Amino acid sequence: MSQKVVWQSFPLRKSVQAFESLVSKLELAEPTGELVEEIGDYPFYPAQGPSGDPVMKLSPKVLHQWIVRLGDVPESAVRAMHPSDVWQIGMALAGFFAAGSGSELQAS
Repeated sequence: MSQKVVWQSFPLRKSVQAFESLVSKLELAEPTGELVEEIGDYPFYPAQGPSGDPVMKLSPKVLHQWIVRLGDVPESAVRAMHPSDVWQIGMALAGFFAAGSGSELQAS
């Protein structure tokens, strides 16, 4: 990605190594249509909830790809992140893509 414009910043519960730097706050670029095409999937998918209602579930593997690309960090940094930080970023991305859909989100 060239010249990242920060969409959102996320303070991390624990710092992670990203290339040569220790990162305590992850800054994500705004998602683009081009990135949707490159990654080939959204970080969530429609599913059926326990009561039969439609819900949106997060896909952890795809979510990691989005964090790598939007945050310009290696996969190892994402794997080292606290799970609640990954979840928080996933919820922000889901809200970005599914704003106004009224769907509930669940981890898969």
